[in-house]
Amino acid sequence: NKLWRTRLNIPTKCNLIKEDSIVEEESDSIVEEESDYEKYVKAQISKLDDPKHNKNIMRDDKQKIEAYLYNRFHEYGQNKLIVFKNRHVVCVGARRGGEVRALRRVGALAIGVDLNPGEYNPHVLLGDAHSIGFSPGSVDILYSNVLDHILDLKQFFEQVADQLASDGLFLIDLSKKAPDKYAVQDFRDGGKARTIRLLEKD
Repeated sequence: NKLWRTRLNIPTKCNLIKEDSIVEEESDSIVEEESDYEKYVKAQISKLDDPKHNKNIMRDDKQKIEAYLYNRFHEYGQNKLIVFKNRHVVCVGARRGGEVRALRRVGALAIGVDLNPGEYNPHVLLGDAHSIGFSPGSVDILYSNVLDHILDLKQFFEQVADQLASDGLFLIDLSKKAPDKYAVQDFRDGGKARTIRLLEKD
């Protein structure tokens, strides 16, 4: 996975064997410019290291996300709009796992993926929206509320189509708020219509 490649651009010492002697030489460091994707990954990973953002994530995870989504998903189940019980659900961009816990409470077999799930997170695996990583066709429901933080929406939708079972369901929440400093998409105006067009193509 290109995300987890490590580029160590630091001087290293190497030993060159010439006849019976060993000569130590210091190799030149090779500096490669970071790609847009690598810059994006670094920025997204850094969110939990930002004290203000971390505080908001931890607060919202239990007080807002889990509580709100549990009530909503429970209502969907009660009204027989969506069956969650025993269905395999993946939450993309799940941070600390509020949405995963909400889905488990309504009976789903749920797991999350995130570029930075933080330490000791039993609800969310290390993962990337651009390469979700489960077996093709193995997911019954895929949920995400972080489309404004996904760099390549077309690639993400291709991943969704690959991961979902033939009768699978894709649930998304789109933010209408002004983008924060980590956002890479803006859905306040035409962004929502653009997303719908991308979904229709796929």
